[in-house]
Amino acid sequence: MAIALLGIGTTTVVVETLSPAQGALTPLPKNISIQPPSSAISSDVAAFSGAWLGSWGHQLPGALIVERISANNTANVIYSWGNSPWFKPGWDRVMGYISDGNLKLATNAGPRINFTLNPDGTLSGQYVRTFREYVH
Repeated sequence: MAIALLGIGTTTVVVETLSPAQGALTPLPKNISIQPPSSAISSDVAAFSGAWLGSWGHQLPGALIVERISANNTANVIYSWGNSPWFKPGWDRVMGYISDGNLKLATNAGPRINFTLNPDGTLSGQYVRTFREYVH
C-alpha cells in the first residue's frame, strides 16, 4: 500500500523597500503608460501611482508599475522580477486592489503579493507562496 503525505507550507519574503523608480534592473514592457489618478481618487490611494523599484530579500530585483487607478480603487499594475537561480526574469500585467494603505495584486494561482505604503513614501512588500509537497 502506498501512502501519500501532503505537506502544505508557505514561503514569505519581505522586500526591504521599494522606492520611486530611477532605473530598472528587471525586464519591462515597452508600452508603459502611467496615467495620473483623477482628483476623485483619495490621496492615500493615489500615492501608489507610479513606478517603484526594490529587491526581495536583498537578492531579487523587483519593479512595480502602477499604471492606472480607477475610482473603485482597482489598479492596473505591471509586476516585474529580475534574474534568480530558480526562474528567469520576466514581467506580468495584473490587477490590484488598494485598501487601507495596501495594494494587493491578483495573481492567477500564484503567490500572494502585497505592498504597504510607508510614512516615508516607500513601499514594503510581502510575497507569500503556498506550496504542496507530495511524498509517496
